[in-house]
Amino acid sequence: MNDIQRKICARLWERYEPALRTVCRLKLQNHPEDVEEIIGEVFAILCERYDHGEPPDNPGGFLFGTLNNLLREKYRDLEKEKSIVSLSDVMLQITPDERVLRELTEQLDDEALRERLREILNETDYEIIYLHYYKRMRLKEIAQRCGMTELAVRQRHHRACKKLEKIL
Repeated sequence: MNDIQRKICARLWERYEPALRTVCRLKLQNHPEDVEEIIGEVFAILCERYDHGEPPDNPGGFLFGTLNNLLREKYRDLEKEKSIVSLSDVMLQITPDERVLRELTEQLDDEALRERLREILNETDYEIIYLHYYKRMRLKEIAQRCGMTELAVRQRHHRACKKLEKIL
């Protein structure tokens, strides 16, 4: 990065850093320790663009867009850190007839419930349901993991839920 690019980045830092920090603090109220890291990463990404000779046309929009993307990633990471829900709770989410599921989950522990799901669903559909509800993975992540398109995973997820609704 040359001196002119450094000066531009420094000016952009002076101009946008307070507003970006305020937005970041508001969004991460329960995680103030992450604000500095995210703000630093936003400007590091901006400086990389300048360093590669690809300055954004709208630096303010680029900075706030980058902040938004980094905050989304942080929220996803925080969701994954939350405690893993039981499969009985998952089944309540995917079936409208909660009474039937409550009766079923009272009779079965999680292991038995997982075994019942394996009996009902084929291996791929079971994996999609298990990863999505039990491991709290997004369908896009499941698609990457299974080597499928996101659309295929969404369709299989939908069909598996419909099948479970009918049976359970």
